[in-house]
Amino acid sequence: MERKEDKGWGVTGGYDYPIIVSALFLVAIGIVMTYSASCILAQERFGDSFLFLRRQCLFAFFGVVGMICAIHFSYENYRKLVYPFMALALALLVLVLLPGAQGHSRAHRWLSVGGMSFQPSEWAKLVLVMYMAHSLAKKREKGTIKSFSLGFLPHAMAAGAMMLLLLKEPDLGATLVVGTVAFLMMFMAGVRWRYLIISIIPGAFFLFHKLQGYQWDRIETFLKYFTAPWEATLKDAYHLKQACYALANGGLLGVGVGMGKQKLFYLPEPHTDFIIAVIGEEWGLVGIAVVCLFYGVLIMGGAKVAMALKDPFGSLLAMGIVTLVGLQALANMAMAVGLLPTKGMALPLVSYGGSSLLVNLWAVGILVQLSARAHRQGEGS
Repeated sequence: MERKEDKGWGVTGGYDYPIIVSALFLVAIGIVMTYSASCILAQERFGDSFLFLRRQCLFAFFGVVGMICAIHFSYENYRKLVYPFMALALALLVLVLLPGAQGHSRAHRWLSVGGMSFQPSEWAKLVLVMYMAHSLAKKREKGTIKSFSLGFLPHAMAAGAMMLLLLKEPDLGATLVVGTVAFLMMFMAGVRWRYLIISIIPGAFFLFHKLQGYQWDRIETFLKYFTAPWEATLKDAYHLKQACYALANGGLLGVGVGMGKQKLFYLPEPHTDFIIAVIGEEWGLVGIAVVCLFYGVLIMGGAKVAMALKDPFGSLLAMGIVTLVGLQALANMAMAVGLLPTKGMALPLVSYGGSSLLVNLWAVGILVQLSARAHRQGEGS
């Protein structure tokens, strides 16, 4: 008997449970390590060692609720919402740049709503994936994907507009993620490779021209540390060296949860950008391997869903989500071991932060919904 579904809510059954379990385990690891990495910091700054733990638990609760809703919300509906979503995402990226928007240090990346901060760039990255999947699928269906004016230019302009706004914040990490995800999605959709290759040259030139002094300093420090780490002083490569000290202290099995030393005001942002270094110190190489295993299950499961789907939009949406999550996880861990320049970027589903956690759990929910559709198509074939 054929399984029925209405116009708004997706099929039930056939979910890829390894994706769900992997995502939830990563969230659980993040909650434990958020407390371990931030309790002393929170006590010192706010007089409440449980502050970040309570917030992360609250973010996780609403994130899981959102994931469950996304699992049951038919993914075809995103095709109807993609343009309003894109307009809203761009509007929020403009709003955050206006005078009076909440800023942090040199950056203006957050909006304050009801006493809570929201980072529009996290929402914008997922919306771009939805837009690219919809528009590229439409061009494939019409047979215009190989056209420069229809298959390449509109998508390059959409990604470029978002990158320009992100660069104004400035948020170099999100800018590079958006550009890379857009590039890879166009490649996977079948856009002519020569258009993509040629676009790298003006894109890189413009990006380098817009880099600020402190960003050039980070790149220079990275190159010095990567090519001759013994010549880089602690002042020059403070972030990188503190992360590497943490990883070295952890060894194979770690020093034990809560027993790490580098998080005690040595390692910058231990509960956000460098949480993987804290995991490495307290859980050791084995702990990092476990985290990588969960990411591997999630990413491989999502890639399998993308290949199984017959619908071009669903397939590109799944692959875009997998690329977005995997790219950010890879970049965060590469920065912690000195393979990339240091840049503020959350470890998806693990790092402290409401915007990142809510959006990534929503993305996982979409991926699981797509897995149910792939399962249904497989039964029907």
